[in-house]
Formats: sequence, structure tokens, C-alpha cells
Amino acid sequence: MPLARAAGRNRNTADFEKADTIRSFTAKDITQKIVRKRLELSFKIPGLPKNEHLRLAEFRCKRTALPLKKYRVKVIFFKGPNVARKVYIMVQPFTQGEYLVFDISRALTAWFSDYKGEVTIHIEIPRTFTSTLSKTTPASHGYLFVFYLENRDFLNRLLDTYKVEEHSASDGLGNMATRGKRSIRGTNRGRQQKNRRWKKSGKKQSCRLYDFEVDFTTIGWGQWIIHPTRFNSKFCYGNCPSSIDMRLKPTNHAMLQSLMRSKRSKVAPAPCCVPTKLEPLSMMYVEDGEVVVRHHEDMIASECGCR
Repeated sequence: MPLARAAGRNRNTADFEKADTIRSFTAKDITQKIVRKRLELSFKIPGLPKNEHLRLAEFRCKRTALPLKKYRVKVIFFKGPNVARKVYIMVQPFTQGEYLVFDISRALTAWFSDYKGEVTIHIEIPRTFTSTLSKTTPASHGYLFVFYLENRDFLNRLLDTYKVEEHSASDGLGNMATRGKRSIRGTNRGRQQKNRRWKKSGKKQSCRLYDFEVDFTTIGWGQWIIHPTRFNSKFCYGNCPSSIDMRLKPTNHAMLQSLMRSKRSKVAPAPCCVPTKLEPLSMMYVEDGEVVVRHHEDMIASECGCR
């Protein structure tokens, strides 16, 4: 999965497959308890959007030459100055690149979503897991808290926001501002140039896949999207002839629709050339001052057919 690669993970679970957003946090406070031989770390977690649901939680620290056995981890959840929950769990870490990863989902996911607003998560692990970073690197950078969240409606909400911004840019009479008009004219010129590539003499070709470059700067999202700034989303265009070529993978419904049109042309519209297979895209961008990675399904058309 692209999200797995973005997260640096080599194993998937049912909850991980539902996740589409990654948020990571560095340790704010680090204390070594010599007597207790424990390493204590605090992570301040800002208020997360209400529509984000926690699926997995991981604590990561720089790798050390220790056996990958089970270790006792203490997790304390603070709401303000008050302790909301305290739990001890036995976790066997696994290695991922330069990190040792502790999956502590079972200590958090069952109740974390009930708490909104800023919280603090306190972790205690054996002091043997001290960072192996160089002296010039801040120690806090050696410890990460990673959340895998689900937020399927993100793009829908973003599109609604974009529509509101477009409406506010009008002059109240349905006319866009001069700058907007120039932008629209430029977009139309670009669209007309594209049309020449996939329209020939005004006649549609057979249904197939065409290149379609989406540029986030063009639609006003380039200020906060880090990667990719543009990508080939592709699109499907063309005729679905009667009878439909089986290479176009028609549904039974499309085949019947096409056959009926061959006998009675006005009984129904022709089947449409549409994507029959779509691929996901992982994106990295800035949200509320934080760098977030999200995985979005159905972003790139990879096959076309008649429906």
C-alpha cells in the first residue's frame, strides 16, 4: 500500500488498511529516572479534527542493540493536569529502518477518541532505550509518537471550502473578479489545447485512457500541498459503440443498453466511457502548522470501460 510505504511500515492490519492519515509528534520533555531505571517521555498532542478517528498508535525510538523481546511500557494519558488513564502493557518492538517500533494501539484506541482538545501522553520505557543519536542532534528527535487515523471525508470538505471561496470571490452578481476571469480564460485556453489531443475533427475516438495532469497550484492548493505538487490523474474519453467491444469490459447492463439502442436509438442514451479501475495517491501537506500524510483512494484512472 502507498500509505504503508509512506509510513515506512512493512506489515498491515485491518485497522491500518482503514487509516488514510498519518500524524507524528516529537517528545517535548525527556527525563531519565536513574533509580527506577526508566526513561520518561511526554508528548503534547494538539486537538485533532473531530472527523478523524484513531486506528493505530505507535511509539518509535532510535534503534539500539537490544534483544527484540517483550518490554513493560507504562502509558499515562493527561487531560490538562489530571490523569485520565494509566495503563501498563507488555510490548515486543519490531525494527523499521532506523527505529524500534512499539505498537501501543490497545492502550489508546479504545478511549482516545472520547477526548477532544489538547492532551499529553506520557510514556515510560526501560532506560536502556536511550537514544543513539549524535551529540549535535536534539534528543527529542530520536523519539516519535505516530497516529494512524481515518478521515474519509477530507477531500469532500476541502471541495466544499473551495466552493465557498469561489462564491465569495464573485461580485454578488454571479460575475467573478477580473483576476478570476483572466484565470478562467487561461484555463479555457489550456483546456482547448488539450481537447485537440483527444478530439479529432469533432469526432470521438473509441473509449480509452488519456493523460490528465492535475496541478495543485492551478486550483489554489499549492501553498500547502508539499508532495506531489502535480500528478497524472488520467481520464477516460471516447465512444462506446454498438455492439460494445468486449475489450471495453462492459457490464451486462451496458451491453443490454447498447443492444436496445441498436434497435431503437432513442430508447436510452449510449453507455458512457468511464474509469473501471482507479488507483490511490498518498499526499503530504501542511495542516494547522503540522506536516500530515494522507492516503486518498480513487485518485488516478488506470483502466477505462463502458458503463
